[in-house]
Amino acid sequence: MRGLARNGLRKIAVREMKARGPSMDAVFYLLDALRLFRGKSLPEIQEIAFEIGILGKHGLDINDPQESHVLRALPGRTF
Repeated sequence: MRGLARNGLRKIAVREMKARGPSMDAVFYLLDALRLFRGKSLPEIQEIAFEIGILGKHGLDINDPQESHVLRALPGRTF
């Protein structure tokens, strides 16, 4: 039953996303990420992604616009 509910919710989400198109803020965040990773090696990108994942594990306040996260993998940058 849980699997059927999960699959039904997924189908609803896909249908809704297709109807509205992509979220423009998400598109710009992805564009910034691509620019950030341009010219970096795979191990460098993995180090950054793993560090972000560890931060996310403890929760990120996505509604707070203040830049307060510093990554060891990207010294001098605040996110």
